[in-house]
Amino acid sequence: MIRILALFFVASSVFADDFRPLYVEIGELQDYRYTVRLKRPPQVPPSNHPAIEMPEFCTVQPGTDNIYICSKDIAGSSLSINYPSFGVPNSSVVKMSFITGENHTVTLSRGELTWRVPLREEVSTVAAQYTWLG
Repeated sequence: MIRILALFFVASSVFADDFRPLYVEIGELQDYRYTVRLKRPPQVPPSNHPAIEMPEFCTVQPGTDNIYICSKDIAGSSLSINYPSFGVPNSSVVKMSFITGENHTVTLSRGELTWRVPLREEVSTVAAQYTWLG
């Protein structure tokens, strides 16, 4: 009986779905220059590799496929995840790192493909948050 139960648990784990999230890392290199790195889950085939759609005021740096040059700051703008063939029901983890050292990480739920980049922190806002927290 124990062997049958052990076989059942091993067999069920073999057929389990792997719902690891899409990992998106956006880093500010210099003023208005950003690098984008994607790590797709293993169940997403290479033919359906997602792309990050940056705001319309950003263009890909010539000779690269992951460095964007923008005409203004992307803080407050929306970014979207685009799959070329079909959408994937996985969540996404987006990490934004500004050159000033600010880091923002957010988890987008299944089917949520748009994210608004947070505004940069200002001294007055941080002071107000600390005052509010006590």
